[in-house]
Amino acid sequence: MSQSRGPVRRRLNVGGSGPVPLSQLPTRTRNRIIAATVLRVLVITVGLLAVYFLAPIRLEGGWGVLLRLAIGLAAVVGLLGGEIWLITHAQYPQVRAAEALAITVPVFVLLFARLYVSLATSSPANFTAPMDRVAGIYFTVTVLTTVGFGDIAARTDLTRIVVTAQMILGLGLLGLLGRLLISAATRGLSRAPRGTDAPDVDEGIGSPAAGAGEPD
Repeated sequence: MSQSRGPVRRRLNVGGSGPVPLSQLPTRTRNRIIAATVLRVLVITVGLLAVYFLAPIRLEGGWGVLLRLAIGLAAVVGLLGGEIWLITHAQYPQVRAAEALAITVPVFVLLFARLYVSLATSSPANFTAPMDRVAGIYFTVTVLTTVGFGDIAARTDLTRIVVTAQMILGLGLLGLLGRLLISAATRGLSRAPRGTDAPDVDEGIGSPAAGAGEPD
């Protein structure tokens, strides 16, 4: 009696309600999920930029800008909290964590950029150079990355307070945000059931050994 040969198979934890590590997915499925995530992030980022460039700038001539800053930061914290909850309950926590990071950072940057443009528009004395919306993003990124070329600088106490707040928050943004999202992804993956059956996923399709078994 001869021994039959079938397609190579691998057991995967897919198709259930629990989380699935990317390493357990077939390459084609993993690439499709990553591509969909990148596309979604691009669409959201384009939407945020559209709002930033098209929405009218509210002029702030006083300390009310600090209230707007506090409200904006509260919104960022709320967004981050929602993303962490979604990560811990997502089917692909690692992908969701990367998506949350790619969305939260632009929101933070555009929040401060809009405040700077508002301050510069309300009073040219707030900065050493005129600032439009593109310059607002440029200045915010230079402060976030601590590059500080010096071509634009805060010149009043109010703008210095806002810039200082961004520097302090920016110092821990990427590190703390990354740690929080990685921790959330780890907690999400820990929900994966252990020892549960999962559907078989065929591999090696199209290879010589993937055909019908040999005749007896």
